[in-house]
Amino acid sequence: MVVTDISPGRPFKLKGVNIYNGEKEKYSEEGGWYVQYGKYIAIGDTVIKRENELLMRIHKRDSILVFSLDCEEKGHR
Repeated sequence: MVVTDISPGRPFKLKGVNIYNGEKEKYSEEGGWYVQYGKYIAIGDTVIKRENELLMRIHKRDSILVFSLDCEEKGHR
């Protein structure tokens, strides 16, 4: 999504436009994994978080930030 509004903290919330279909969408995270990455997201950035994937990508004008999570109970890295 291309970010149009951000509410960092708990709960962490993003509003934006889906890059594939142009529809408005929302993302909310209560658990806290992605809360720590809110400080890297600005309005106009493109954020990609795919379901069942432990990566969050933040596409900025001049760079791409990729954050991976370690979920020990599932054995993912």
